[in-house]
Amino acid sequence: MSFHKNFFDESDLDRLEITSTELPQRSPPSGINILIVGAGPAGLFAALECWRKGHDVHVIERTPKPTTAGDHFTVAPQIARHINTRWPGLAQQNDAIAEDPWVSYHKITGELIKGPAPLSWKNDDDDDPLLPRRLYRHHRAKFLRMLMLAVRRAGIEITYGRRVVDYYEDGARQVGGVHLNDVGGSSGGGEITTTMEADLVIAADGVGTKLHGAVNGHDIRAESSGYSLLAPYPELEHYMRPLDNGHPHMHIWVGPEISIYFGSYSDVASWAMMHKADETAGESWGAQVPVEKVLEFVDTAIPGRLLPVMIKDLIRSTPDDGIVDWKLMLRDPQPRTASAAGRVVQVGDSAHTFLPSSGDGANQAMEDAISLASCLHVGGRSNIEWAVKVHNKLRFERVACAQMVGFLRFKQTMYPSSSDETSPSPSTTTKPPIDLRTRMCRWQWSHDPEQYAYDRYGAALRHLQTGAAFKNTNIPRGYEYKPWTFGEVLALVTQGKFLELDGDWS
Repeated sequence: MSFHKNFFDESDLDRLEITSTELPQRSPPSGINILIVGAGPAGLFAALECWRKGHDVHVIERTPKPTTAGDHFTVAPQIARHINTRWPGLAQQNDAIAEDPWVSYHKITGELIKGPAPLSWKNDDDDDPLLPRRLYRHHRAKFLRMLMLAVRRAGIEITYGRRVVDYYEDGARQVGGVHLNDVGGSSGGGEITTTMEADLVIAADGVGTKLHGAVNGHDIRAESSGYSLLAPYPELEHYMRPLDNGHPHMHIWVGPEISIYFGSYSDVASWAMMHKADETAGESWGAQVPVEKVLEFVDTAIPGRLLPVMIKDLIRSTPDDGIVDWKLMLRDPQPRTASAAGRVVQVGDSAHTFLPSSGDGANQAMEDAISLASCLHVGGRSNIEWAVKVHNKLRFERVACAQMVGFLRFKQTMYPSSSDETSPSPSTTTKPPIDLRTRMCRWQWSHDPEQYAYDRYGAALRHLQTGAAFKNTNIPRGYEYKPWTFGEVLALVTQGKFLELDGDWS
């Protein structure tokens, strides 16, 4: 099922000129052999970063050919900066294919709250030289094609139609491995047909990963957020006009327990709706719903049927097989994302899931890739286990803080204050209030995950080996990390209480 314009298929890669993708200087060979499971943005970015650090890489993917399923996402400044400084050949392409939209916020009945305006990256008194000059809003298919071209130029092999049944490691032999069966092969079912091994296996296979058992000894329980996301991809030329200043235009309509997003870009328009979940929603791109059902839903969900005509036009224009209802699930921060012997490790959604409203899932996946490749570069082939554990130590608290920001952004979007539509509700925010709907936090975008890995590797290793004091500095300044769960946070905001967070989260 395809629910948006198909920008490429595998044959397109053969027709495109790949020599235009300039590659960076590669580190000397490390001797580390890596198998990456998953050829999405997380897996391909991990492949490129590992290749750049001198590691040998092979990628496997369960689908029989490249898939374009997905929506838009924003590449944050720390990732754009990394691409600009470490991948000059990708930088020009990244600039060319990314959109730089301005955003308008509306009440669900259509009244304008604020905008159109660019996303805010700073406080009023902030004059940091790292401040970005633009937004990088990407269509997943285009971004994936950019990475695929670079992967092919680097000579990294991708094998399609390889479905992982489970993961394992052998500490004595110092290898990680996967059991597979062929998608569409003669074996069928769950019969194991093939084994692949490497010095390190990276699971970049998303929320449905089979690795949780090997890492934690059990599956990670997902808790429903109570909402799901309707995500179609109509082509709506009459709504795709840019603003007078040339910037594409994003609209967000917000109301109690519902929010609707529409983005018009240079060659595609998209919409999505977050709403209270029902029994038809599923955590899959296969949970299709018909257009008429969506129209019936909005007629009953919006008080007085005051929904702007534009939104109904967007829904009606969508192909009947082009809407999926993705159930938004919450998974608690996981302190451990690698197996005991460090031969299998998770990155991206496999390690930590983000709600779509967080605007940070893809960025944290790419930070994972940068950090892991760098730690392996420092540790070398004889210290893979310790390098993976250091990576885990450097990443966990930062990712957990990013998940918290994503959750707060979700609550502010779904429950805007009735007294001040431009400020977050007191019951669902930090003290002092931070409007996260149009704010990207400085502690997030000013980070350099590669330099941080090099600077902090030794201290983190000493902490792990000897218990020496260690404190991460890639989280909000002044914040002392405390374990938390989504259940605990949901209980607080349901009771109308402030969520007390120390430090500077702005």
